[in-house]
Amino acid sequence: MSKIIFTKYSNERARRFALRTDIIQAGEPFGRYVRKRAMYPNGSAHIRNIERWYKELSRRYGESGIHLNQCQLQEDGLKLEYLEGDTLEHVLDKYLLEKRTTQLVDVLFAYLEEVKKGFTLENFHMTPEFEKVFGHVSLPENLLSADVADIDMVLNNVVVSQGWTLIDYEWTFDFPIPYHFVVYRILTYYLNGSSSRDALHSLNLMEKAGLTEEEIAVYEKMERHFQNTYVVSGAVEGERHVPIRDLYDAISPGTMDLTGLRFQDQSEREARKVQLYQAPDLNFTEERSEKKDLHKAGVFLNYFSIEPDCRYVRLDPCSKYCILQNLQMQWGEEILNYQTNGIIREDGSLFFALDDPQIIVRRPKGAMGDFRAYFEVQYLDMEEALYQMQKIYGQQRRELIQTKNQLKQKEDLIRSMENTKVWKAYRKIKK
Repeated sequence: MSKIIFTKYSNERARRFALRTDIIQAGEPFGRYVRKRAMYPNGSAHIRNIERWYKELSRRYGESGIHLNQCQLQEDGLKLEYLEGDTLEHVLDKYLLEKRTTQLVDVLFAYLEEVKKGFTLENFHMTPEFEKVFGHVSLPENLLSADVADIDMVLNNVVVSQGWTLIDYEWTFDFPIPYHFVVYRILTYYLNGSSSRDALHSLNLMEKAGLTEEEIAVYEKMERHFQNTYVVSGAVEGERHVPIRDLYDAISPGTMDLTGLRFQDQSEREARKVQLYQAPDLNFTEERSEKKDLHKAGVFLNYFSIEPDCRYVRLDPCSKYCILQNLQMQWGEEILNYQTNGIIREDGSLFFALDDPQIIVRRPKGAMGDFRAYFEVQYLDMEEALYQMQKIYGQQRRELIQTKNQLKQKEDLIRSMENTKVWKAYRKIKK
């Protein structure tokens, strides 16, 4: 007998794109599989297109190191493989944690080279379909592109299991799209998805990948139009889904804390559980983990018994986009430092721009006793998380531009000083 063990709703978008994703446990010997269904009748075309994109992209990447998660259109929706394994994002984060930056960059750019194999057109040109999805922008017409391209080949959508397997390809389009725009999205969502990756900004990965500052500015505009206009626009002219975050000022005279209400949906309750893994190395497994509920609405305070061979613990505060405040962790009497895939904000809070937030702690030498964790949590939907990430990325870009301008001013000042009579006289004396 089959049963649903996990459900995710992608509904902060126009009805024609709204999906429900279930993980289903079937009886032996079938195991688990994934089912995607349209939430509304006018979303059936979007579901059918996913099977079409599977066939189109499989043909284009047949000779590459990228495989596509198998899917099959059925009466009740789209059936896909259930894959086990780490995402490519998680693999790169392990390299980062182990300070293997060279290997991280090598694997990242090897993946980008495989992505490039699906882009074979040299004559990119703007089409009406392109402008509908990404807005009217100015781009060179000699950019490498593809007439069928998945723009969402981000690292969190790639499972490392006997190669690289792309598990989500719903945002595929059949008109020319520049290869560099896909690269921009891959790098942007990885580099800005966690503050633990801040050190990678100094490597200038965008420049190394061949993207210019002018291109990046255009791709930022395309991304905003895609997220804030196309994804929320209906098939009928003027029809538009308004995300909840955009309704707040119009409908709310204030705020009310409803987090103490009993959760009605089982999947939502499960997503809000706190899970702690422990391991002698960084290979965490479900078998060596335990889940606990919040201490009270929005607050977690609990102790975990730690096994003697444990050298690392991983604390997953939930399985949702979220913000953590006042995070405190102790191992016996030791106050702990940590690595995380979240972003540390100016106020000290942790923002997680993905639905698999993780905090990893190494056991201090000689540490004894239980592991204690305390934090306060605010859950976000995907649209709210994207809004927060765009704000952070915008601030980082402004700071980078300001730093470059300050450096240029100092260089100009030095050049002007070197042209003065005093400086020239000083140089003669020094000789």
